[in-house]
Amino acid sequence: MAWRIIPSRFPPVDLFRDVAPTKDWQYLNDLEGRTNERLRAEAAPGGLIRAEDRLEGSSSHYILGPLSHPNLDGSRFSDGTFGVLYAALDFDTAVAEVKRTREAFLRSTSEPATRIDMRCIMLDVRGEFHELRGAAGRQYRRVDKSRQLGCRLRDEGSWGIVFDSDARPGGTCIAVFRPPVLTNPRQERHFAFVWDGQRITEMYEYSKAG
Repeated sequence: MAWRIIPSRFPPVDLFRDVAPTKDWQYLNDLEGRTNERLRAEAAPGGLIRAEDRLEGSSSHYILGPLSHPNLDGSRFSDGTFGVLYAALDFDTAVAEVKRTREAFLRSTSEPATRIDMRCIMLDVRGEFHELRGAAGRQYRRVDKSRQLGCRLRDEGSWGIVFDSDARPGGTCIAVFRPPVLTNPRQERHFAFVWDGQRITEMYEYSKAG
């Protein structure tokens, strides 16, 4: 199982709370996604995803989105010409990873104190990954080396890479190149980071907030 944390663009209160029981929310979200033009556009893989790797279903945008829209500045295992889905194998590591990258971004833009709403997406993982934990990953600590490796492995048809988290000792992360290794994307908790203008000082879940 993998955990991916992304910014939340919607209110944390489920839109269907007052019209349907909790057990039906996932089905209603799936139905809404089939007619939501934004979600359908995000799910369109374009030319960056192999035809045999394309997924269907309204929730597939959680998987296809990051693979269809690359970070043009590049990332740990991409030179910016293709997308990579990054996730962690436990919630605490996912939080540590996104907290670090979010703090770096907010500092670079001199963002004033604010609250950042986030949501957690859980995904089932099944497939073979290139092993880069422990000693195997030490030679790829430099960004230029890791990007070269990512480009080569993706071109060779690799499903992705499993590697040690830099943000949380003992944590494990994955970099996914091809969608079929991920299934059953579903929303888990909503929470917020509190940014004081210099760093993230607090995190709280909406279900526990007063």
